[in-house]
Amino acid sequence: MIGLVWNAPVRLMEISVRFELYVEGLRALGMPCLTICPTGTESGYPYPTRAFGSERELVDPNFWRLSGCRAAVFITWHRMTELMAAARLAGLRVLSITDSDGHVSPRLHQWSTFRYMTFLQPTFRGKLGATKHWLDRAIFRASEEHRALVANTAAADITTFGGLGPADEFRHLLRRIGAGELAERVNWLPYPVPHSFCSRELSTGRLDRIIAIGRWNSPQKNAALLASTVRQLSNRGSRSRIVIIGQGAKERFSVLARQVRNVQVLGVQPRERIRDLMAESRTLLLSSRWEGSPIVANEMLALGGTVVGTPIPSISGLVAETAYGRVSSYHNPHSLAAAVSKESDAWDRGERNPQAIAAYWRPLVSPVGVAQRLLALLSLPIVHRA
Repeated sequence: MIGLVWNAPVRLMEISVRFELYVEGLRALGMPCLTICPTGTESGYPYPTRAFGSERELVDPNFWRLSGCRAAVFITWHRMTELMAAARLAGLRVLSITDSDGHVSPRLHQWSTFRYMTFLQPTFRGKLGATKHWLDRAIFRASEEHRALVANTAAADITTFGGLGPADEFRHLLRRIGAGELAERVNWLPYPVPHSFCSRELSTGRLDRIIAIGRWNSPQKNAALLASTVRQLSNRGSRSRIVIIGQGAKERFSVLARQVRNVQVLGVQPRERIRDLMAESRTLLLSSRWEGSPIVANEMLALGGTVVGTPIPSISGLVAETAYGRVSSYHNPHSLAAAVSKESDAWDRGERNPQAIAAYWRPLVSPVGVAQRLLALLSLPIVHRA
């Protein structure tokens, strides 16, 4: 049995990395699962759980010895070192899902970490405080943080990232801080997408349509860059229809939709509706400032579409200059619009094949495909194949 460990005060049914998909994939391969989570977060979750009242319980190796698990999978954010060490001391194989883009050192990833810390603050006072905290980390605490990263990586048998790009970035970081021997423990484990995205019939023809999906009231998604990019595309004479979906979309893009006739704003939509819109569109457009690994990109690729996004590790490592999409050279509207235009031209020339794209990505991002890779990383056997 594998233990899937969640250690945050958020209900399992409300998190973006859905544990149900891991359970479904592992069960299909004959591997039972137990989801381990804080008391109260299991409400509505359809699979077996074991709730704990305090994190102190997880630091005790006896907790893991009595769990009945052979292995434990943690979502760690580069934390939970003591918990993983306790599980390994109890004899379990341990896999860490970092949910990170690999740019985690204020000293060595200065702009990435500064942008992340300051853009999340809604007020000038908050940004000033975040700047002071960033400076303190970069100047005085970087060595301490590097030691903590090394200890965290050493505490797990395998440390994973949702994309190839972030995994490469973190391996490079380990080598720079003198822990290159741990680089071999770092690997890629994509986030799974629902079976319905991997089984939907593919459209033989794609509409000349670009789709953008996100929580547009979050600074991470960079609504301003998306709006300016759409205006650039309009000025270039683009005929592609652009559909914007997600929380805050109507508030952020209603003026844009009135001014640019090819833009449609739908706001929050049912998952099935989003899937069908993606399946009939050519390209997913990501304007993000940062992403650990955008699950929506995996969904688009499973549906046979391509991805265009900003030059961040998770996107560039996924599709850069391949048959699956491209990234902009810079985080600005001109560069991102140019990347979109080149991708549209590639579709017009028949250089994009939805069947081939889906055939490559579905085995990688389906629940069973991710479960197979997870078991292989943990050196655990597959009981039976789905």
